[in-house]
Amino acid sequence: MKKLLILFLILLPVKILADTLSLEEAVKRAMERNPEIKSSYEKLREIHSKLFPSFLPPNPRVTYQAMFMENNISLGQPIPFPTKLITKGLMMNDEYRKFFYLYKTKTLEIIRNVKESYYDYFLAYKKIEITKEIIEILEKMREIARRKYETGKGKIWDVMKAEIELEKAKNNLQIFEAQKEKALSELKTLLDSVNLES
Repeated sequence: MKKLLILFLILLPVKILADTLSLEEAVKRAMERNPEIKSSYEKLREIHSKLFPSFLPPNPRVTYQAMFMENNISLGQPIPFPTKLITKGLMMNDEYRKFFYLYKTKTLEIIRNVKESYYDYFLAYKKIEITKEIIEILEKMREIARRKYETGKGKIWDVMKAEIELEKAKNNLQIFEAQKEKALSELKTLLDSVNLES
């Protein structure tokens, strides 16, 4: 049953949330707006800007001395041992790769969370639809059981059983509504958006 539901969710071209936001649009919006992805990307750019200069020697130094009648200007360029520059550059390259993979990991994590929240919302939405149909059927069954009891052809137990099942379905409806709201709020948080239509 679970495999069938998962297959149904994967194959179904999903577009819910009042027909305004598809899964692809939600993922795209998360990539553009999510603050965790943005901060990770900015850190990656910062490290990338330091990558090339790490292979270069330090900046030249210019000094100026003024003593009595004499003015001295000197220019100096410290040149470290070549393997020191290469090692420093390779360490910065490793640092860049680390932040690159952290960025990719954060991106994949956010995408997974968006998809999970989106499908949780979709599942709750479908559960609510089905539960409403079940409530309609149970109300009809309760009415039939009540009529049979009133005519003497049915038992009070049938009426009570229909009432109990109807209340269970109404309770389930409230639970599914809460699940839907929770998934929606998680999705809004991940998309860094108050309104999913904008």
